[in-house]
Order: sequence, then C-alpha cells, then structure tokens
Amino acid sequence: AAAHQGLPRPLARHGAWENPHTALAFAEYASLCFRDLGHHVKFWITMSEPSTRNMTYSAGHNLLKAHALAWRVYDEKFRRTQHGKISIALQADWIEPACPFSPKDQDVAERVLEFDIGWLAEPIFGSGDYPPVMRDWLNQRNNFLLPYFTDEEKKLIRGSFDFLAVSHYTTI
Repeated sequence: AAAHQGLPRPLARHGAWENPHTALAFAEYASLCFRDLGHHVKFWITMSEPSTRNMTYSAGHNLLKAHALAWRVYDEKFRRTQHGKISIALQADWIEPACPFSPKDQDVAERVLEFDIGWLAEPIFGSGDYPPVMRDWLNQRNNFLLPYFTDEEKKLIRGSFDFLAVSHYTTI
C-alpha cells in the first residue's frame, strides 16, 4: 500500500496524489461506495491517517480536495436517505518542547504541531486554508512549494466533516 500511497495501481502510475485528477477519481469511487454500501455503513472515513511526513505539499493539497469532494458528494446525494456521518481520520502525535521554560523550544514544538497536524486539520476543521504559521515559516525560507487554495476550494474544504476522528500514538 505504501508504494501506491493507498491508491489503486492505475492512479499510482499516473502521479498518485500529485495528480489533481486523482481527487476527482477518488470522489467518483467514494460515490460508488456510498451508493452500493451506504445503506449498511453509518460512519465513513475518507482517508485514514494520511502521513504528513511522507507527503509533498502538492499531494496533501490534492488529498484535502479529494476528501472534501467525497464529503460534499455524500452530503448532497446520500445523507438524506442514508443518515450517515463522514470525516477524515488524522494522526495527531503530540510534541512537547525539549525545555518547557525555553520560548524557542516552545515555538519549535508549536510549529511542528502546525506542520504535522495543522497542515491537514486547519483547512477542514478551521479556516479552509493552511495554518498561517506554516505558510509564513516556509515563505521566510523562500520555500514557495505550499500551494494556494482558490476561494471556491476553501469553501469546498472548510467544514467538510461530521465528527473528529484522531489517532494518537505517542508524545515526543
């Protein structure tokens, strides 16, 4: 599964999550699942623990759009008759500062949380966009690889959840 990033081989061969068309294919697949299985399934997870440490910014960008498209399909076409709930399951390992009295260590720990958790959580559960801390930090380093959402995409992604699903394994 890791070699294909959790996707079928044909999608993996055509760029996997790097390819913006993967989001559309994912939404079509989700619609098929909702149609065929939705009368039996009441809780849906679009993606389970997408790994932010092994994903490029553009892949994460397309993954967020795929999740939101699937959520919107369920909300608009299936929710009224199936009465289910849908969300994404994020991994949220906690980070503590190496020295709790050091403002620098506290800043680093908070920034790591923004990159590990906020990157995918903030667009869905918050503003519809990436955490400002993340974009500011990358821009200060002339790393302009974090894509921008259009206003329409922000509206699509923001609020695309019915519940919060979090996996937590460790604190560092």
